[in-house]
Parts: sequence; structure tokens; C-alpha cells
Amino acid sequence: MKILWKRGSRATLVMAGPSLRAFDDYLALQAPLPGPCLNMPPVTDQQKCNLLAAATVVVQPSRVESFGLICLEAWANAKPVVMANTAISRELVEHGVDGLLAPFGNPQQLADEIDRLLQSADFRQRMGEAGRRKLLARYSWDAAENRIRPYFGCAT
Repeated sequence: MKILWKRGSRATLVMAGPSLRAFDDYLALQAPLPGPCLNMPPVTDQQKCNLLAAATVVVQPSRVESFGLICLEAWANAKPVVMANTAISRELVEHGVDGLLAPFGNPQQLADEIDRLLQSADFRQRMGEAGRRKLLARYSWDAAENRIRPYFGCAT
């Protein structure tokens, strides 16, 4: 976000959920940040729903995400995603179709991908809608049931 703020972006960075003490210490050393930032503690389910509904772009730059649940949560809200380019992210996201991938540890490229979405409401909408379609087709309870039903000898 520092890169985007230096470019003149007025985007607000909102982080929600538990964080490591080392990260909190790092963030404190950065104060004041060159742009608007909100670092929230763990949130309730309703607060998470509200945050996702209000989001413009959802970003998950972590390399240790075990499944990518935040990606699915974003897609449930038809929000575009930018994920770190990891094995699990590549399983979920088709770069340029339903989300964007940036190499972990490359803040310049991460900023560029976020900026691509921030600059175009149409692009954001297409990405978010494509993600929502993928979520419903592959990751909904109905989709899961349809995949496992044949293994139980059940009629469709």
C-alpha cells in the first residue's frame, strides 16, 4: 500500500483478524503511515460480512494460506481478489479471469495488480462476478454434494 499511496492512491488499507506480535511491532514502527490504514482485531462473523460487502478489492498476500478461504469469502460477495502466487492460490484463481496473482515477496508487482483493479470498476466487476460463478460451480455445498454423490451409489 505504501507504493500505491506514493503514486497518489487514496485507497484505505483495512486489515482484520489476528496478527502476529512481530507484525504489530513492525506496523507500530511505520507510524504514521503515508495513507489511511485500519488494523482491526479479530472480528465477528457479521463484522466480516460487513467488511467484505464494503471492500473494493480483497488481497491475500500470504504464502502460508492453507486453502484460500478468504478468496472464497470474497467471491461470495462478488469481490475481486489478488492472491500471492502459491500452489493453493493457483488451484483457486485463474490469473486474469477470476482474480490476480502476484509473486510472494514482490511488493511492486502486488501493488501493480491491486492498482489494476482499483483503476477499473468494470474490471473489478468482471473479476468479482467470475469468482462468484466459480464459487457456486465448484465450492458451494451443492457442488460438493454433486461431486461426492456418485461414490455413495445415490441417484442424482
